[in-house]
Amino acid sequence: MGVKTAGVLHSNAIGIYVLSSANTYDAIAYSTSGSLELSRETIDATTKDNDGAKTIILGGEGWSMSCDGVVNYSALNQDGSVNTGVDTTLDLFDAWKAKTELTLAWTSGASDGTDADYMYTGKAFISSYSESAGVNDVATYSCSFESNGDITKTVITNGTDTFNELT
Repeated sequence: MGVKTAGVLHSNAIGIYVLSSANTYDAIAYSTSGSLELSRETIDATTKDNDGAKTIILGGEGWSMSCDGVVNYSALNQDGSVNTGVDTTLDLFDAWKAKTELTLAWTSGASDGTDADYMYTGKAFISSYSESAGVNDVATYSCSFESNGDITKTVITNGTDTFNELT
C-alpha cells in the first residue's frame, strides 16, 4: 500500500479486506463500492413524569459492512498473472456456504514505515450474497457482512500488517 493518507480521503483508497493469515489481509477483488455502518439500539424510557418528553437509554450496538462489485471468478493482475492474495466472488460464496466467520478490516491499508492509517476490524458472517447479470451488462455482485462481536479501531502496524490487492 501507499503512504499514509493526509486530508480528505479519496474513496478509492478505502476498502474491505479479509484476514487470511496472521496480520495479512486480502482485498475483496473487483469491488466498486463499500460501506461501513455502526448502529446502536435505543430503548424508549419515556414516562408520564417527564411530561411526555422522549427519554432513551442505550441498548446493544452492532456494525455491518457491505460491498458491491464486478463478478470475476479469477483474480488476475493487469499483466494476466493469477493473484492468490485477494478474495474473489468464489471465495465470498464459499465463506457464505460454509458459514465461515471472517475477520474484516475497513481501511486504506496505507503505511509509509513511519506513520500509518487507522483500520476498523471485527468478526462477521456473510448475511447475504447475490449476483446479477442483465442483458448487455457487466455481471455484478452484492455482499453484506453482519457483525459477530465488537469492532475496534487500531493503527496499522508498520512492517507487520500486510494488505494484498490486485496489481
